[in-house]
Amino acid sequence: MTPKERMLAALAREVPDRLPATVHQWQPYHLSHYLGGASAIQAFRRFGLDAAIAIADPEPEVDHRHWRSENHAYQSESGTAITDVSIETPEGTLTQRLEANEQTQWWVEPLIKRREDMLLVKKYMPVPRQHREPIERTAREVGQDGILRGFVFGDQGGPWQHACCLHGTVNMIMAAYDDPGWVHELLRALTDKKVQYVEQSLAGMPLDLIETGGGAAPSTVISPAIFGEFCLRYDREIHAALHAAGHKVV
Repeated sequence: MTPKERMLAALAREVPDRLPATVHQWQPYHLSHYLGGASAIQAFRRFGLDAAIAIADPEPEVDHRHWRSENHAYQSESGTAITDVSIETPEGTLTQRLEANEQTQWWVEPLIKRREDMLLVKKYMPVPRQHREPIERTAREVGQDGILRGFVFGDQGGPWQHACCLHGTVNMIMAAYDDPGWVHELLRALTDKKVQYVEQSLAGMPLDLIETGGGAAPSTVISPAIFGEFCLRYDREIHAALHAAGHKVV
């Protein structure tokens, strides 16, 4: 079996010729500092692993008429990269601050600070359209050496996890108890946007697996009760849309 055949057999619950061997992803820092600037597919080939390449359109088509973003990037004295984001909508301005180093990035200031900020996200956050050509080009490059993993748009694939990026994880947990209706309104809006993205951008794409979820919904962060109330129902809608578009989901 080729690596692609092997991994697709495993995903189909069939028996491959051997257990697939892979890593979740190669970090740019590791590729740059320890593997001589190799690409992810080059690193998989170098170590004889079954490739799982994460791919998204680097420049999707976005309607910015009602969501005009301006970034101001600079460095702190310690060398941390800081980006101040300002988003203009017809009914108000949203701001956000991100920080980053060579290894990762993190949010210092969430986009949604006040309850009413959510309404601007709900009404004006655009749904991008993914171009087909970058995905097809990467599929040709990978060939039979592995599978392509795609994503649902947003800071994270799952609506709860995306909302935690927009509002802050602790803030979302508190809101789940203090104002559950507000939380559901935000999650409903994000879910509708993600389903729209799946239907208009992912149907027919040469992707072998779509990742949803994210880091803010495991049992080390939220309770099973919060997961059942604020994650599961919305995840199922997105998964149903992905299945209807012909994709496997993790």
